[in-house]
Amino acid sequence: MKQTTLLLSFLFISLVTFSQSWQISGNTYYVNPTTTDIGIGTSSASSKLEVKSSTSKQNPFVVKNQYGQTKLKVHSNGGVSIGNNLNPPVDGLAVENHLVMNFYKWMGFGPSTELSNRLQLHHNSVHGYIDYKDNLHFRADRNWISALTLYGNGSVGVGFGTTYNTGDYRNQGYKLAVNGGIICEEIKVVTDVPDADYVFEENYFLSPLSEVETFIKTNKHLPNIPSAEQFKSDGYKVGEMDEMLLRKIEELTLYIIQLNKEIERLNKELSKVN
Repeated sequence: MKQTTLLLSFLFISLVTFSQSWQISGNTYYVNPTTTDIGIGTSSASSKLEVKSSTSKQNPFVVKNQYGQTKLKVHSNGGVSIGNNLNPPVDGLAVENHLVMNFYKWMGFGPSTELSNRLQLHHNSVHGYIDYKDNLHFRADRNWISALTLYGNGSVGVGFGTTYNTGDYRNQGYKLAVNGGIICEEIKVVTDVPDADYVFEENYFLSPLSEVETFIKTNKHLPNIPSAEQFKSDGYKVGEMDEMLLRKIEELTLYIIQLNKEIERLNKELSKVN
């Protein structure tokens, strides 16, 4: 009780002595911001309010609610935490619960100006945007083989290694490049589709089977079809390959029709002899 009385007396004397800096309204104390800098743990405050810990392990600033739960803490390592009992990285920020940003506001990594950030997240209340410069890698467990890479030229890569080199795009000029196998239920091609129906035109030249036989014996593959070695070295486009295969199927159909006509002709000749 004596300590409480002494503290109140000291506060009263201080308020009277420094009346030009302090004002009292009810139970609230106000500081005159034009004349007073407040220092806690320091006698030479360099701002309106400066809090300094007395030891290297002491947290300089803590805010608690009425239940004694820590809601804001400035740690001795320079980090700041929002929430109860979080340990942020050095000079970092740790948030225990939700983090809310208003629409049309952005969060960026890099310089402080909006257009120069290397990575930026924002939302305009209708659409969300992630703006990035050069490559954006999604790494599983910090693996150097990226599960997904958004390249700086607007293309996508899957399963490629990551580097720190600017302009290192692994997509080889394609919009989507996959370094590995793909499994799916359906693929629909809407451009570069097979168009081999010209085989059925009257003026289409169908090579005699004897010439096809000679070509196969010499080259070990069908005419107008690349060899297996060429496929292995250059690969192939699905649309072009489907076109070649469909053309051969249609030519084979014409050969079968020709053969059937020849069989019918021979049967007629045999029927005349009999």
